[in-house]
Amino acid sequence: MTDTVANFALMISGSNVVQNVVVASSGTTIPGFTLQAIASDVCCNPGSYYNSADGKFYADSAFTTLTGLGENVSSDTPGTDKTTYTGVSDLAAVMQDTATESTATSSATSD
Repeated sequence: MTDTVANFALMISGSNVVQNVVVASSGTTIPGFTLQAIASDVCCNPGSYYNSADGKFYADSAFTTLTGLGENVSSDTPGTDKTTYTGVSDLAAVMQDTATESTATSSATSD
């Protein structure tokens, strides 16, 4: 079997708090640490909390706010207007939409 290279969340053994994000081979072990593979569509940062029940990374220990890029977004909180982003590709699309809106607004005001 060939090891694959991927992103991993590095957590102290017995903890669910991400200490760092590393690139490693699938067979890598580091004494005293747990390495959790990070799916390509999942956002994870140092300080995130890993929920082994759903495989997602959260900004808080109560697992109510998903970790995102630049902001943390609510995960399925009824009665809020927040959107749930499940990974980098969703956030990139929103950032592109925001940049497009900003450019359109800037063009309209300069006419």
